[in-house]
Amino acid sequence: PKSTEAAASIAQVETAEAAGRAAQALRLARAGEYDQATRLVRDDAVAGLPSAQFVVGTMYALGMGTPLDPREGSIWWARAARQGHAEATYMLGLYLLNGNELARREGWGLIESSAQKGSSGALRFIDQVEAARAKTAQAY
Repeated sequence: PKSTEAAASIAQVETAEAAGRAAQALRLARAGEYDQATRLVRDDAVAGLPSAQFVVGTMYALGMGTPLDPREGSIWWARAARQGHAEATYMLGLYLLNGNELARREGWGLIESSAQKGSSGALRFIDQVEAARAKTAQAY
């Protein structure tokens, strides 16, 4: 499909420099330097670069220099996840786990997909869930 081809071509455009700007923006946002973080990633996120979209999503979802808006954050994470961004896929999966049954199933699938892409957060989450399941099974 054309949308898949377009996403693939956009993902190829992301340079190491753009990914570095996104990583720096996330560090700045975590340090409370929201204006600087936004300036670093705004144009890249609008241009469709997945690392920047992940950062913008995280800032919205956590209210980092923006109004707290997990739904808006999930929209940005979905944009990045469609391009294969592992951490955005993981965060979107976590967000969906809080929804209805259909959303939870989709969320778990995204977390598993993210783990397969190498997301350390997703791998830890799955390990924790499996450990909790095993502990619960032993109790019964």
